[in-house]
Amino acid sequence: MRFQVQIGTVKHNGVFHEKGAIFNAHKKDVAHLIGEGAVVLFEETDADRD
Repeated sequence: MRFQVQIGTVKHNGVFHEKGAIFNAHKKDVAHLIGEGAVVLFEETDADRD
């Protein structure tokens, strides 16, 4: 899945992503960021549909 940063800067796997950035991650790995409203689902990838 691809996620987009909505507020501030988030760190995922040692990489900082600023507001507006889009990055790949597993939903379970960013669940806390989704809960905080820091990121939102941008798109599902083909690998997620399996």
